[in-house]
Amino acid sequence: DGDGDGDGDGDGDGDGDGDGDGDGDGDGDGDGDGDGDGDGDGDGDTRATPTVDHPESSDTLTTNTEDPRCVVTGTGEPGDTVTVVVGDQTQTTTINESGTWGVTFEDGSFPSDGSFRADVTVTGGGFTYDLDGPSFIIDMTPPEVSATSGVESVGDVENGAEYLDGVTIGGEGEAGATIEVQIEGSSHTTVVDAEGNWSVTFTTEEIASGEHSYAATITATDPLGNQTVIHETVVVDTFTTVAFADAAIAGDDVINAAEAAGTITMTGSAQAGATVTVEWLGTTVNAVVAENGSWTASFAAGVVASGTYSGTVATVTAVDAAGNSATATHIIDVDTEISLSIDDPQMGDNYISGAEHSASAGIVLTGEGEAGATVEVTFEGITRTTTVGADGQWSVAYQGNEIATGTRDSVVSVTTTDAAGNTETATHTVSIDTEVKDYAGSADAVINGAEAVNDLVVSGTVEVGSRVVVQLADGAWHNAAVDASGNWSVRVPSSEIPAGEHDLTLTMVATDHIGNTKTLTQAVHVDTLVRNLGLTGEIAGDGVVNATEYAQGVVVQGTVEANSTVTVTLENGIRHTVSAGADGKWSVTLAAGELPVGDGVDTEIRVSATDSVGNVDFFTETIHVDTVAPLSPEITAITPTKDAQGNAIGMRALYADMTDDIYTFDRVDASGTVSHIQATETDNATFNETEFRFGGTVPDGSYLVINNADAAGNSSSTLLIVNTTNSVEVDLGRAGLHGFDFAAVDLTWAPDAQMTLTADDLNRLTGPDHQLVVKGDAADDVSLSGDFAATGTQSIDGQTYTVYTLGDGHGSVLIDDDIHTTLI
Repeated sequence: DGDGDGDGDGDGDGDGDGDGDGDGDGDGDGDGDGDGDGDGDGDGDTRATPTVDHPESSDTLTTNTEDPRCVVTGTGEPGDTVTVVVGDQTQTTTINESGTWGVTFEDGSFPSDGSFRADVTVTGGGFTYDLDGPSFIIDMTPPEVSATSGVESVGDVENGAEYLDGVTIGGEGEAGATIEVQIEGSSHTTVVDAEGNWSVTFTTEEIASGEHSYAATITATDPLGNQTVIHETVVVDTFTTVAFADAAIAGDDVINAAEAAGTITMTGSAQAGATVTVEWLGTTVNAVVAENGSWTASFAAGVVASGTYSGTVATVTAVDAAGNSATATHIIDVDTEISLSIDDPQMGDNYISGAEHSASAGIVLTGEGEAGATVEVTFEGITRTTTVGADGQWSVAYQGNEIATGTRDSVVSVTTTDAAGNTETATHTVSIDTEVKDYAGSADAVINGAEAVNDLVVSGTVEVGSRVVVQLADGAWHNAAVDASGNWSVRVPSSEIPAGEHDLTLTMVATDHIGNTKTLTQAVHVDTLVRNLGLTGEIAGDGVVNATEYAQGVVVQGTVEANSTVTVTLENGIRHTVSAGADGKWSVTLAAGELPVGDGVDTEIRVSATDSVGNVDFFTETIHVDTVAPLSPEITAITPTKDAQGNAIGMRALYADMTDDIYTFDRVDASGTVSHIQATETDNATFNETEFRFGGTVPDGSYLVINNADAAGNSSSTLLIVNTTNSVEVDLGRAGLHGFDFAAVDLTWAPDAQMTLTADDLNRLTGPDHQLVVKGDAADDVSLSGDFAATGTQSIDGQTYTVYTLGDGHGSVLIDDDIHTTLI
């Protein structure tokens, strides 16, 4: 057949039917049933062959794709089942009646990332078709990116050393992704290498030095365009600071011996959180750093070697948290040495004699020390300060009046302090002999007329071997006889004692064996008279003895020659004898009962004096006595104070009979407070009465005290009870009343007054006579509590009063007969 397939039909398929399909049925559909429809059933119908649309296409889906999804479509026999697999997702559908089908992978059915070809399987009519679909490149995952160095989140701070070659930021990311880093308007781009690492470096021109924090934006873009953006902070800290405190170390930047023996503290400041060390004299210590960066470094005793040397350098180094370091230095001098000595002997022989003591140059103490050092010398309780001269010598002077005389040893104590504060102390003993020892002498201090006709004997004791000379006033010098025990005596002739009254000086001079001298003087009084005898001021101050002065005792005082004996004799023979003091003053007290009593009584006293040498003189004086107290005032009327409604609320004035007595007023309120009341006094001769108008109202409930004093100073107080509206209960125990000497209680102006008086009240409220007059009327009631008994009556200004006397006789009450009185 010539087709080369060996079957003789010429179609080349080798089946001999000439249709070229190789099935031998001659219909050309290849199924061998001869109906030409290819389904092998011999009925002659036609099945659609399944297809996939655009199997050679390829879609790329990323996070940048709007509405990303995988769509696979095709054709086929209606009713057949189509299964499509894309990556890890599978969808199944049925070919519709129009012979088309399609599936969509989206949302929850969207495949995972990857590069896939859709695998399509069509089944139906006993047939299965495996078809290739379109290709999909899926990348819905943004690239991973992180910063692993150069940023704050990983604890990195760009310090000064690191900053020199730029600020580098590094990290990890998706291999092949593009990394862009933006800081302060500058941007750097790189690509993540195959190992997933990346880094960029900003120049020092792009990022300023100092202490700053910068926001860094890092953007990673993978090859398909997916992006990831992260934000970091880049911290730049390129320097730190450290300094010593302004204050000098050890107060003066010089270490002395005392300071070297203790802890030496250095202080300063650094950045908070820095580590600080201080190196000095070959020793390094770690400083204690406070939260605010202040630091303290302490060097223990033994660090400083003894000696004097300057210019030592203390170096402080601070390393901050970023690793920056800074240093500062401080110069410190060391001076632990000092010298001191006191010259021996002082004053040539270590003795201070009387002549040296009195020399105008004084006593000069000397020694050696460190040039420029301060020296304090204490001698005899007095401290002198000086400075050691350039030649190493020092000296101080003491005047004689600063050194007590006598014979004793005294210690010189010297302390020196150099400029560094080093101190040294030394002592030295100096002997003092500036006086004549055991020297005493005296004579009769007073020479009376009888003694003046005899020699004056002067005697005493003195240091053995001394000489004594004596002079009276301006007379001759007389040598005393001194025995082997130091006793001496001498007689001054009577011819050198002047007659009359004189004050003379007896001078006694002793000179010991080394020339020290001592002078004793004694006043010698020649007196043949009683001098200065008289009274000082008037007796009782005004020459009149009142009741109070009488009760307290009357002082008679005066002057006379010092130490004289004074006798005061009364008309009744009573005598008082006293000795005048050294100032010539004397006084005696005439007790109550020694003088007569009454009004206008005179009595005479005789004052005689005998001075210390037996001279006698005297004088007489008349004493006037007035011990009668003024009567209580006769109140004739009161002026009430009224409120706006016309109600009486107190008293603003009162009227009393005119007298020469002096009245003052006090108010005692319910709390016991005593207030002095000013009153304007106006006399009305026509009515023989005086108006006392108060500066303010005396309110109801207050007690008014009327104080009455006569010309002699006798006084009494009347308690005036005033209540312009209601009856009143008189409280004699009210605080404040005990400060007055009451002679009377006047209830006349208090309606329906009730008062209880006890023996204690009487003793507390009255003066030494303990007598009280109670005035009132029939509307008043008085109760006497205690051992009172009616003992008679007494008429006062025409009014009858019943006298009630205490059982012990030490008090009485006179009560107006109009008052209702009860004994309880």
